Amino acid sequence: MADDTAQHLLDMELFDPSKFLTLSVEVNEDTGIAVAELDRPEQHNAVDDRMHSELCALFQVAQSDERIRALVLTGAGEVFSVGGDTSPDRPYVTYTGLSPIEEARLIVDGIIDLQVPFICAVNGHAIGLGATIASLSDVSFVVSGAKFGDPHVLAGVPAGNGSALIWPLLVGVNTAKRLLMTGEIMTSDSAVSLGLLSEVVTGGDVLSAALELATTMVALPPQAVQGTKATIHLVLRAAADLLMDFSLNAEQEAMNHPDFRSALEAIHRTEE
Repeated sequence: MADDTAQHLLDMELFDPSKFLTLSVEVNEDTGIAVAELDRPEQHNAVDDRMHSELCALFQVAQSDERIRALVLTGAGEVFSVGGDTSPDRPYVTYTGLSPIEEARLIVDGIIDLQVPFICAVNGHAIGLGATIASLSDVSFVVSGAKFGDPHVLAGVPAGNGSALIWPLLVGVNTAKRLLMTGEIMTSDSAVSLGLLSEVVTGGDVLSAALELATTMVALPPQAVQGTKATIHLVLRAAADLLMDFSLNAEQEAMNHPDFRSALEAIHRTEE
């Protein structure tokens, strides 16, 4: 899909908040800390086509914008993100000129290749893609009692957009298989105890905790912090190159299966 903004979303070298409609982006030029907020609170920050494209651009611009020394991501309202927007009329188009599957790959690649620290302030439920992004971040602070999990299989599709990449590395292969092959939803405390998230914040002020850590990190020599991250991420890069094309193609194929539409219809009947 092409519109007046499509060609610009991936061409930006500096954050231009006016180009983002579903994300709020603010850069503190004194500290070098950028804060991005998933900004569809009435939809519990469900990732629709526009937000998917903007997430694709977010990590690319964070890498190219030389002002940025750390990126913090949170959600507007009381939910981080419930994952993909399952509205029956969602057209599954893009605003970048890429295909949806190319965007999905670029979101994961963008997080893996981002050199500066990336910290998630998980202010509420993190489901599906929300859970994947939080797990892929360098550090994730989460409120107690939030729900966390990737229920792709419950919608009739494989967990193809990143959780099958990062979860086995965090919790081990068999535990990841149990969680992803059942679509289990757990509490944030359980997610932290397993290692899928970093820390539960007592009192729930996760953004302050994330900003405090970001401030600590940007005060350290950037070549040391970023070089350490880049070294560790060689493992993620190798894993992504091994499995992401396969997993995303499997997910895309499953979305053409009758089971996918049947699952979505069942979800909407439950919500009515």
